[in-house]
Amino acid sequence: MRLSEFPRPLEDTRIGVHWSPGVADAIGIGPIREYWIPLLKEMGVKWVKLLHIGALQLAEELLANDIMPVVRLYRRQPNSVDSSPGEGTLGRAEIEALEALIAVGVRYFEFNNEPDSGFEWRTQMPPDEEVAMRIVARNAIRDMETILQRGGLPAIPAVSPGKKWDLMAAIIAEGGRDLLGEGVWWAIHNYDFNHPVNYPYDPVNQEGIPLTEEEYNRLGPDAWKGPHWGHRTLEFVNAHRREGKNPGDTAVDDPTCWNGYEYFAHLSLQHLGYHIPILSTENGPVVGEDNDPRYPTTTPEIHRDKVVDMCRIMMGTHEEYSQAPDYYFCTAFWILGNRVLGSRSGRWEPQAWVSARWPGERLPVVDALRELPKQAWVPLGNATEPPGESGSRVYGVVRGGARHHILLHNVHYNAERVIREDETYEFTGVPAGTYTLSVVGASVERTGIEVDGHSPVVVNLEIAAAPTAESEIEGQVKGGAGHTVYLHGPVAREAILDEEERFHFDHLPAGEYVLTVSDTDIEEHIVLDGRNQVHLILEVESPSPEWTYTVEDGGPAPGFGVVRCRVKGRPDLDVHLWTDGWEGVTRRTGTKPEYGPDVCEFAPLSDGTYYIHPEGVDVQATVTVTSERIVWVTFTPVEEPAESAPPPRESVIYGRVENGAGLIIQLEGVIGEREQVVSEDGRFVFEALPAGTYTLRLPEVDVVREGIEVDGRNRVEVSLVAPLMEEGWEYTVDVGEPAAFGIVRCEVWGQEDMPVHLWTSGWEGVVRRTGSKPEYGPYVCEFAPLGAGTYSIEPEGLNVRARVEVDGRHVVWVRFRPTHIPHVSPTTVKVYDVYLWPARMPQTDAEFLAVLRYVARFVPEIGTDVNQAAKARQVLVLGMLKPRQEKALRLAGSKVAQINDDWAQVLEDLIARGQPIP
Repeated sequence: MRLSEFPRPLEDTRIGVHWSPGVADAIGIGPIREYWIPLLKEMGVKWVKLLHIGALQLAEELLANDIMPVVRLYRRQPNSVDSSPGEGTLGRAEIEALEALIAVGVRYFEFNNEPDSGFEWRTQMPPDEEVAMRIVARNAIRDMETILQRGGLPAIPAVSPGKKWDLMAAIIAEGGRDLLGEGVWWAIHNYDFNHPVNYPYDPVNQEGIPLTEEEYNRLGPDAWKGPHWGHRTLEFVNAHRREGKNPGDTAVDDPTCWNGYEYFAHLSLQHLGYHIPILSTENGPVVGEDNDPRYPTTTPEIHRDKVVDMCRIMMGTHEEYSQAPDYYFCTAFWILGNRVLGSRSGRWEPQAWVSARWPGERLPVVDALRELPKQAWVPLGNATEPPGESGSRVYGVVRGGARHHILLHNVHYNAERVIREDETYEFTGVPAGTYTLSVVGASVERTGIEVDGHSPVVVNLEIAAAPTAESEIEGQVKGGAGHTVYLHGPVAREAILDEEERFHFDHLPAGEYVLTVSDTDIEEHIVLDGRNQVHLILEVESPSPEWTYTVEDGGPAPGFGVVRCRVKGRPDLDVHLWTDGWEGVTRRTGTKPEYGPDVCEFAPLSDGTYYIHPEGVDVQATVTVTSERIVWVTFTPVEEPAESAPPPRESVIYGRVENGAGLIIQLEGVIGEREQVVSEDGRFVFEALPAGTYTLRLPEVDVVREGIEVDGRNRVEVSLVAPLMEEGWEYTVDVGEPAAFGIVRCEVWGQEDMPVHLWTSGWEGVVRRTGSKPEYGPYVCEFAPLGAGTYSIEPEGLNVRARVEVDGRHVVWVRFRPTHIPHVSPTTVKVYDVYLWPARMPQTDAEFLAVLRYVARFVPEIGTDVNQAAKARQVLVLGMLKPRQEKALRLAGSKVAQINDDWAQVLEDLIARGQPIP
């Protein structure tokens, strides 16, 4: 089946979105017709991916508006070693939905999702990936036949982003080769992982081009912080750029990007000799991603710009990047909506384009696509079609050309191959004509190749050896010690100037170069011929510094190095400390309020020489640290005549919190937000405050005092009362960066050398001690390697236990933090027999009906108040309580049971037994 025979929508832009992660028509067809279909058309969307549940009316509506639906026949955990219907292959319900959807005109169907992930298996995923892949392929052949026999077009299942499972090879090995030419397409999930649109071909990845300070500042602070890496300094980013460059990489080598479709196109050519359609069914940038530390976090603005670039590439209207290949049919940007489209999952809300969490209830990309000029896609003929019944074979050898792309083309024909590892290539089914053969990116081509349409033609080529690269640039930058010299041209280099202020770049090829020096106006243009040598003497003009610093002794140290830093008059300012071979840490002034509002501290430190630089200050301090003495570094602005005195910032808000020792107290007002921990004697103090109205807040116990007025000079005392509390622990679970196997990292705040036990059903587990992974801090330990599954993790003696899901391909962070538990007296009088606590709402009709029957049978008190629940002898929780809530109830003598899964079955069993809780 040729690419042109696959259906496409009229006026196809190739722009597509993923509708939602839930039931397709959950909000009803009325709002969809009135608002959402017009919105799709305004944005130029021509393809929509959706789940089959509730999809029939929505699919009809899409087709009526010339929008192509792509439907996933959804089954939870669709993979199994059991290939029977409803287990490893489509069941009766999915086949009935398939037939109904085909009847209204739907053609494109998925039947599986990311089978390389253990989360998508209902049986244990075989640990041998080759075995698992063969099982998936075997089941896929049966499902493809089911869909093809009914007139649908089935997909080769999409694998996890960046995963290199070759399901096409596995399907061929299982006897399914003929199916691949009968209407099968390839589903892919080419998320960009905060990579740029031209990754991996961009100069950062290829050459390690450094980020300039101007670029760093222009993107703003939100672009350099995120869940994986926290706050990233300019130095941190550039260190990763230097160490993380990958010269010569293609999307075949690294498909974790928008261009990842090239990897699957490569496999098509390798196995079939022609392209099949590639459709994204999830892809694009996601707000908040910071997977690769070399690139900025995906802010809403960066997200908008990248999606617009991708849409222009799909339509062929981009000024810089060429049109996407003909075989790449559409995008499926994740996701149009979540809660607004009726999904009950909160997990995906931060990634939805339309959401109440965004200003104006939508991401900037929505309006950007509305305003983007639309143009229907025009085929370029740059895909390789299946061979016809006739045509010549054009083949040969390209010396030095392994893995390069080679094009055979004329005005009527355009075909592309990848030169094999043995440097051979082959085109089949070539019609008669005169052709040009070109090696992409190598300036090698042969013109005037005559083909008669039946006889074989041999054309051998050779990629010339690289030109001489023996030129050198060396010199001195007077006054430039510590600066970085950058060289840009046919190759890129950089060098940090040492005390001798000299630099040297050798083995440079011919070409035009530009040499610059960081933080200066120096710019030299140089022409090299591949053999010559250039010597430069440059000089850095030294501007008068705006800041000075002093280093003073601060008294005896507590057995380790301590540096205290004051940046005069600059509270809430980032200060970076580092040393040779260590990227260092950042602290914020004001985090050591006992020494003043503009002071921070670095400790513990080992003996050595350290460098300190406050953000925005034009000098850098160098200090020698020992374990015997504290070092004070004070940065002071150089005095300049002031036109007028700045408003005073001398007010103080202070006081006591009864029962509040150890609680967090926050101050909000014209200075933004500050917070500190209430001292052991219940005291707090906020200094250096300008005039304005302030609010004090104890967030852990919901105590607030508003309307505190200061004039910039006065002192205001405030007394607060916190409810009696007991110390407890709670935890959070976060999924981190991709990994080759499952990893759990555990942090128990403030607890060094504490045993932590991890186990799972059928395995007694292992014990690690906090501090055994010192690169992550003194309170962290690690469990690895782990397979996919559910694990329990418990620090010794803290009476708290976490359950975590491990998918076998990501790091999972479990962080235990001390908290406070509302004090409930163990002698609380019991006035209820049963208290029903709905920690989450029912998600299915069966759950809802079971709850109604339970309430009718046991007549419980219903609510979510810990003090009211403590008055009950038995508490049944639908969902999961916070650990501190559960502990408070148990301390009050209540019997507590929690149901997180299978509500309907558990509730029906309780009703049948006449027992209110398990």
